[in-house]
Amino acid sequence: MCIVVYIASRRPLPLIPWKQDAPAFNVTELTEQEQAVGRHLALPHVLQAGSHTSCGCGFNEGREHPEVYDDPAAERADALESSARLVRYVREHRVEQIYSCWSGDEGEPKESERRITLEALMAEDFFFREREFLIVDLDSAQNP
Repeated sequence: MCIVVYIASRRPLPLIPWKQDAPAFNVTELTEQEQAVGRHLALPHVLQAGSHTSCGCGFNEGREHPEVYDDPAAERADALESSARLVRYVREHRVEQIYSCWSGDEGEPKESERRITLEALMAEDFFFREREFLIVDLDSAQNP
């Protein structure tokens, strides 16, 4: 089972296809099953954001439960690269909301909500939580 990260904006968002032969940050259309995430995101343009692992799990590698990795620093480096690309995308395309959940839990009630800066998304100890709604503070002076 994978963590899935959904992003939402007031304006249309460009797709970045997943490439099996060149794994990297990607942004894709929602599947029919994922449409239920719309109950959590109030903006009209919603897509899925994936990491170098294709899904959202790669954003958390080495950051959530670093003790389970043989080399958490190496895993975290990959996660931070995918997160840096996510932050650039969020900033450039004015993504205002993010929702994360386990795949298949899109229609379940949210468990938490918080406001977050782009800087916080890049923190070494940040990770996407199960059924969490994030409001992105795009105007914070702390944003990189």
